[in-house]
Order: sequence, then C-alpha cells, then structure tokens
Amino acid sequence: GLKDKLLYEKILNIYLVNNELDEVLFYSNQSIEYYPFYPIFYYYEGLAFMYKKKYIEATRSIIRGLEYVIDEPVLKSEMYALLGDSYHKLGNDKDSDKFYDLALEINSEYIIVLNNYSYYLSLRGGETNLLKAEEMIIKCIKLTEDDPQPSFLDTYAWLLFQQGKATADLSIQLEKYNLSKKMMNLCFENGGESAVMYDHYGDILFELNDFLGAKKQWEEALKKDPGNKKLKQKINKF
Repeated sequence: GLKDKLLYEKILNIYLVNNELDEVLFYSNQSIEYYPFYPIFYYYEGLAFMYKKKYIEATRSIIRGLEYVIDEPVLKSEMYALLGDSYHKLGNDKDSDKFYDLALEINSEYIIVLNNYSYYLSLRGGETNLLKAEEMIIKCIKLTEDDPQPSFLDTYAWLLFQQGKATADLSIQLEKYNLSKKMMNLCFENGGESAVMYDHYGDILFELNDFLGAKKQWEEALKKDPGNKKLKQKINKF
C-alpha cells in the first residue's frame, strides 16, 4: 500500500472530484488502517458514504473521525455539517439541528449550512423555526450579495411564503407573498432554473390568485421533473 499521508489525500481528492466513490471508499479505508489518527480520512469516507446515500455509515465514519480532530476548526465544522446533512436525510431533525448548530458555532458564516438549515426549518414551519430560518437566510444572502446565489434566493422566497401561510393577518400575508414573488424573480434573474424553483414560484403565484401564471410555472417544473406526481396533480386542478 501507499505509505504517504499526503499522497493518500491527493488520491482521495482526485477520486472524489471525479465522483468515483468506490475508489474513495477503498482508499479511505486503506488510509485509515495506516493512519487511524488522521480525521481527514474519516471525512473522505463519510463523504463517499453520504454521496452513495448510505447515511448511517456516513454518520459512523464522521463520529469516529471527530475523536481525532484536535486543532482543525475548519475540518471540524465541515464534519459537523456533514453530520447535519446525514441526520437530515435520516429524518432525525433533533440530531441534524444539533450538528448544524455546532458547525455554525465554529463558523458562523458557513453559507451552505446557513442556507440548507434555513430551508429545512422553513419546511417544518412553526414560529421559532421560521424566525431562526429567517435570521440565517438573510445572513446568507448578505454574505453573498456580490455574487447572488439562486438557491439562496429561492430559500428566502420559500421562507417568506411559509411565513405568509402561517399568519392570520391578511395584509401581512399579502406583503409576505409579494416579497416572496419578488425574491423568486431575483432567483430567476440570477440563473435559477431548477424544477423545485418553478414549483415554488407556481405555489406563490397561486396564493396571489394568479392561476394562469401558477399553471405556467408548474408546467415548466414538470418539464424539468417529468415523473413528479404532485406537480401533475396541481396542474390537473385546472
């Protein structure tokens, strides 16, 4: 086997970038045998499991690796973030929140975590979740204002939409929906093009009683995600 730590890191990086996950697993496993106290190798293993949708294995690798992280705050925050993602995929909100919070404690400007965590909280709804989500996504958008990211603008739009749905005050509701629509327009102006984005936009327009506009957006979403049954149901309402 290869007996050089840096060489292992290079090899793992190349395989990961090329999405050759079985190779990543093979070499991370081998490197852990030779260098059991280097957390980076557990991180690679965890990433490969995560991308292979083996979330339980991913959490195991990362938790093992965390024992060996001493003075590497960046790596530690990345490992916490990966645990947050894995637990989210496993439907374990409690642990997912815990590790996202830990990642943000180390790096309060971790934009991917700010966005994803905010989006997941907005899907769950509830007043405290929506407030926390709002703080995070506003921070995320401020941090990237020189290079606006469509997915972050989409998250903010969706959060505003959820806030609109959660209020009984009709004037606040209308304000939230209109701001949400504005954010979706910004999202598309900055290159947004995913099925989820068109779907969200359709939902927003529907609540604003623009039924033709809503149908058009949902049809656009369906083009990009032809197997989506929920979209078909929404379109068939008309």
